[in-house]
Amino acid sequence: MTVEPADDGLQLTMRSTGALAASMGDQEPTRVTMRRVEGDTFVVREKPDEPWTSAVFYDVPGGGRYLHFGVRATPRVEASS
Repeated sequence: MTVEPADDGLQLTMRSTGALAASMGDQEPTRVTMRRVEGDTFVVREKPDEPWTSAVFYDVPGGGRYLHFGVRATPRVEASS
């Protein structure tokens, strides 16, 4: 997952990697706009007729920032140049 600023919120780009990506073949990444609800809580949906899904940024004790989205907690990793 990659999160970047966008005009109307944040842009979330999701792409499969590793064995999952290999089994699925060459797929285009999924891009969705994250709309802020309050603070670090956002909602997303791929298509207008789909229900909203929550996406929450949070910190864990001892350090580390995570994005909880789609039943997964993904740690923040700075992009490499």
